[in-house]
Amino acid sequence: MAQSMKEKYEKYWGDIENINLMMFIAVVFDPRYKMKYLKYWFNKWYSKEKAGFALKLVRDALDKLYAHYAKGTELSSASGNGQATNVGSSIESSASFPYDPWKIASHEFDEHRATEDDKECTTDVDKYLNEASEKNREGFDILAWWKVNSTRYVILSKVARDVMAIPVSIVASESAFSTGGHVLDPFRSSLAPKTVEALICA
Repeated sequence: MAQSMKEKYEKYWGDIENINLMMFIAVVFDPRYKMKYLKYWFNKWYSKEKAGFALKLVRDALDKLYAHYAKGTELSSASGNGQATNVGSSIESSASFPYDPWKIASHEFDEHRATEDDKECTTDVDKYLNEASEKNREGFDILAWWKVNSTRYVILSKVARDVMAIPVSIVASESAFSTGGHVLDPFRSSLAPKTVEALICA
């Protein structure tokens, strides 16, 4: 029994690469803890190198989730911006503006500045993680917090909603869909194998 428990521990917790990262991501979505909580405990559980590796795995997984949810939003906004740009270009091309080097240089700088601003802009993930954590008060409602802050973190709140909907344990669902315990009980324990099979299949 002890050996079996040790094997299970090694399988699910012994190697950071085998651990389900969604458990850690769910912790990050708790505004009282975020990445600071994981950093604190990883450094207690693992060596400095392994703790850094574990934190990177969690952050990479979080960024991939965010990118997946943001993809649709970015595509729709990009198509909208493209239409507006085409309309503006067509208006400029239809009008007969005299050649003005200063306007051309100014336009080039505006494009360059827009590119630099995009690079400097942080995602919702960065904004959320860099903000101060909420105080760990009694009766704190995580779902209510995300509902209130969904306008600030439009995409991230959708990720949090779906992550927090994942059940922590599969025991409840297994027991709900398992009919064996209902067919064989202390009062009906001497049924023939064929009868049990027929009852379960039916």
